[in-house]
Amino acid sequence: MKKFLLGILSILLVFLSMALVFSYTINDICINTISSAVVKNEMTSRVIDGIKNNYPDVSNKTLEDIETTISNSDEINKITEKYFNNIINYVSNKEELKLPSTDKEIENIIDEINNTTDNNKINISDSGKKKIIEYMNNKSLSKVYETTAKNLKENLSDDQAEVANFYNFFKSENTKIILVLAIIIDILLMMILLKSFYKWMVLTGSSLLVSGGMLLIVVPLVANKISGVITNELIGTSSSLNLNSINDFGYIMLLVGFALMVLYFVVNSFKKKVKKS
Repeated sequence: MKKFLLGILSILLVFLSMALVFSYTINDICINTISSAVVKNEMTSRVIDGIKNNYPDVSNKTLEDIETTISNSDEINKITEKYFNNIINYVSNKEELKLPSTDKEIENIIDEINNTTDNNKINISDSGKKKIIEYMNNKSLSKVYETTAKNLKENLSDDQAEVANFYNFFKSENTKIILVLAIIIDILLMMILLKSFYKWMVLTGSSLLVSGGMLLIVVPLVANKISGVITNELIGTSSSLNLNSINDFGYIMLLVGFALMVLYFVVNSFKKKVKKS
């Protein structure tokens, strides 16, 4: 009976640890995926249009460098997060629709452009920054965002509403706290059943090794199969899911799991030597 309960607790720990990883990464996955599929191209196009409008003599080579700089900018994800989380809260009836200001992020992108295109004879001045930002605002970014959010809410299906509510629930701090407490309780129960201060390490370590392996192998395989359907349903275009943050946690779990296994064998060997002596 004890072995059966320990097996259940080990399996439960696998799923609890994976759920905790998803809770910490679901926001990054959504933001990175939407950034790559939608926002990056839209922002690149609008910034380049603004630069062309204010610097008509800019060369094609410089524009190519600018496009690369914008595509690699972390500011795109910050802009996406502002818009995405506001829309999710709006369609979930949590708050009124907010029109986020992205002037600071756009200004930071322009600073990055200045830092990478000096050799191509373009340096956007402070007045130039203001003109580009004004140009982008005049192109009604906020209006497009507001219209998109309201249309989405009006045409939201029951399945899409459930996805939005699930996203809000799963990324909440309360969910993270509950999962952490559940993992601690799971390990404490192992310790009680094993009546040992260290034998839980081998079970916890093996569970983390399984979790890490699943995050690095199984999750990407499943994601590749369903990513097109999910993204097409949620953002209207097929795209692969960005799982970089999950991969990072997968490696961390493998490392911690391996460390716990090694620590268990070290402590166990030491205890055996103590007993012999």
